[in-house]
Amino acid sequence: WSIGFPKKKIWPPKPGKLLILDHVVSNNKIFIGLFLIAIEDFNSWILNNKVRYYLGLPLFILGTSITCWAIALMGARNTLGIENKFITIGPYRYSRNPQYIGDILILMGSALFINSSMLFVPSILACIGFRLMPFPEEDWLKERYGVEYIEYYNHITRFI
Repeated sequence: WSIGFPKKKIWPPKPGKLLILDHVVSNNKIFIGLFLIAIEDFNSWILNNKVRYYLGLPLFILGTSITCWAIALMGARNTLGIENKFITIGPYRYSRNPQYIGDILILMGSALFINSSMLFVPSILACIGFRLMPFPEEDWLKERYGVEYIEYYNHITRFI
């Protein structure tokens, strides 16, 4: 929505408790839904245990580590779109969006490990969403942080 209709964007959220609460609740609904699908349809698809354990589990662990590291450095206020401070350390030295990279790895690893045909398509759609989310954020970050962000934008890739 925010990419197609930038004047009516919903992300990043405007400051206000209700919009931020709505964002948190919406994200939690998505992940809770995926978790419930995982429980219901666990190991019902075509992957063998080698793929599940040697590819899916490490991707999940790596993604979780990257996301937690990035959130810990950025803090909850910045993660939720509330301007706080500009972060360029840790994983942000290599990517402008390490949280999204981590989230994509979590979803890929989960889909492989859980081995559910019902989880595969929603996980791919969520990965596509995470791939698109930086686009509406970039203009917002340029407005908030000006030259500092523009220099960072010109030197650090969106994803690795």
